[in-house]
Amino acid sequence: MKKTALLIITTCFITQINAQSFVEVSDTPFDGVNYASIAIADIDNDNDLDLLISGAGNTGRVTKLYTNDVGSFTEVSGTFLDDIHSYSAVAFGDIDNDGDQDLLITAFDNSQQAYTKLYT
Repeated sequence: MKKTALLIITTCFITQINAQSFVEVSDTPFDGVNYASIAIADIDNDNDLDLLISGAGNTGRVTKLYTNDVGSFTEVSGTFLDDIHSYSAVAFGDIDNDGDQDLLITAFDNSQQAYTKLYT
C-alpha cells in the first residue's frame, strides 16, 4: 500500500514538473467574440498556424481569418468569409488531398436555414 501511494505521489509530482504552463496574451484581435468555433491550420504555407474564428461579436455575428506572423495575428479582409455572418462550426483539413488546407463550414443563413459549405 505504501509503495502504491508513493508511486501515485511521484507520478503526480513528475507530471507537474513536465506540465506546460500558459501565459495569457492580452493584445490579440480576438477580444469580444463568444459562442465561437475556431479552426487552426497553416493556410498561407509559412510554417506557422493561422486561425479562423466564427461566432458572435460586439457588432453581431462574425467569421474572420487571421494569419500568424510569429505570434502576431493580422485579420485577412476581403475574402469570401466576409459573407458568413452566422454562428458556425469550422474545420480545416486536406479534403481533396492536394497538399493545401480546405475549409468546411456549417452555419445558418439569414433566414435561419442550415447549410454546409466546403471550400477547396
